[in-house]
Amino acid sequence: MVFEARIDLPTIELNSKLSLAEFIIEKCREHGDNIAMIDGTSPDPNLPNCTLTYNQMADNMLTIGNNLIDQFNIKKGNVIAMILPNIPLFPCIFHGIGYTGGIITTLNPLYSVEEINNQLKDSNACMMFTLQTFLEKTILACKGTNVKNIFVLNYQPSDQFNNLLNENDLIKLIDAKILLAKQNVEMRKIDINPLEDLIALPYSSGTTGLSKGVCLTHYNLISNVLQIGAKYEKLTKNDVIVALLPFFHIYGMTVLCNLALYEGSKAITMARFDLETFLKIVQNYQVTRTHLAPPIILALAKHPIIDKYNLTSMKYCLSGAAPLSSDVSQLLSNRLGVIVKQGYGMTESSPVVSVCGDTSDLIKDGSSGLLVNNTKLKIIDTETGNEITEYGQVGELCFSGPQIMKGYLNNEQATKSTLIDGYLHTGDLGYIDQDGFIFIVDRLKELIKYKGIQVPPCQLEGILCKHPKILDSAVIGVPDEEAGELPKAFVVLRPNEIMTEEEVMEFVSQFVTPQKKIRLVEFIQEIPKSTAGKILRRILKQRELEKLKNIQ
Repeated sequence: MVFEARIDLPTIELNSKLSLAEFIIEKCREHGDNIAMIDGTSPDPNLPNCTLTYNQMADNMLTIGNNLIDQFNIKKGNVIAMILPNIPLFPCIFHGIGYTGGIITTLNPLYSVEEINNQLKDSNACMMFTLQTFLEKTILACKGTNVKNIFVLNYQPSDQFNNLLNENDLIKLIDAKILLAKQNVEMRKIDINPLEDLIALPYSSGTTGLSKGVCLTHYNLISNVLQIGAKYEKLTKNDVIVALLPFFHIYGMTVLCNLALYEGSKAITMARFDLETFLKIVQNYQVTRTHLAPPIILALAKHPIIDKYNLTSMKYCLSGAAPLSSDVSQLLSNRLGVIVKQGYGMTESSPVVSVCGDTSDLIKDGSSGLLVNNTKLKIIDTETGNEITEYGQVGELCFSGPQIMKGYLNNEQATKSTLIDGYLHTGDLGYIDQDGFIFIVDRLKELIKYKGIQVPPCQLEGILCKHPKILDSAVIGVPDEEAGELPKAFVVLRPNEIMTEEEVMEFVSQFVTPQKKIRLVEFIQEIPKSTAGKILRRILKQRELEKLKNIQ
């Protein structure tokens, strides 16, 4: 059975004629001299390129693109890597490359040299943009790749970099200022097929855990901007947002960068996260909407420093990138009086397939939202492989729509196993209720099997975080000869608090069936998480496996 939207949605005209850059530049011109982005972590927002209007954004995009064509012979289909934090120039470079027909592969600045090198090789990148701060790592990572030019923001030549370059004479370091030195705002007609040509090549572990290039077209990203803004997350020119979640991640790229530019909102960028800086930005810039991952929401709900700031301008908080428990959502709502809602998606879906709206009839506690325009859902029984036809029955969520990727780069097998009959198989377990709200139960591969019973770790994590003494938590399955796996909780206590393992287990047991009880507890200082806020359970599992090996 195919599930479709149960709420009347406004009709949107999906645009298959414009490239993403044309689509964004056109809107930037409409928004004119309104401020588009401010660097919220700069010591002085009046420094060059720290505060940009919409017209300046459009000028920069075209100038960078035209100079890449004229001076560096960039051609349609060339892959250019970006390893940059959230700064106002990020979208200028991104859309400048996209305007030329180039493809952008974004990288996390925290990646190791080996991780960067692997992505550069797999994507066949020929150029790269980075900051002086990341330059040493970038040069080392480019060895053995096809990268010939590295454009450096805030470039300051030094012998250190020259020595590294001597080992690889094919690579040239170029001051990125050269791309803006000669303004050229001519809008050339580049031969781009939005339905077929790629604009972005982010990397995702997908459902297999191995990093793969996700092929996203101009049409994919344009469609998702229109889908998100049609009803459920309607940014306006009066909205001020914090662009905290990284632009190199699909959530930040689509929602905080492209959607904000399209709608004309003001975005305050953060190059790195610091809770107090974030709170100052919300207070000083009168931020109206925040788009966050669960760890930051948890901090807003529990950290004592929050009470020092006036956050009354913040009306809405949209959680994404990882599941948010209804308990944590309620804690934040009660504390700050904000409307907390969730969305759901994957890199492979550009990313949004569902999101809650701003009003009570468009939100359900614990739900990941309603299907966005032009999106369909199938739910597959993981035991039988049959389509589920009943509301409320759990299975693997599979989506189709104009935002779904073309496939994985150079990986036909992974593409065939993920895209089946036009539907993206997510590897996530969930259900849809009779009102059309989607609920995520857990990742299929992260479910704990205790004596044959499926135990969702995120449910237990939500319960743990309800305890006033617990700041954060993560739950994994630990191998056990008799039970198969035992649910183990890793717990971070609030400062100066004390609990015993028995107290933790007893607290959880009040809320779950006997099969879902926590069986083991370990107190740690910090839960390992990705920059997008996802719990890195694989790290905790690896630690446990190493412990078991040592015991044996």
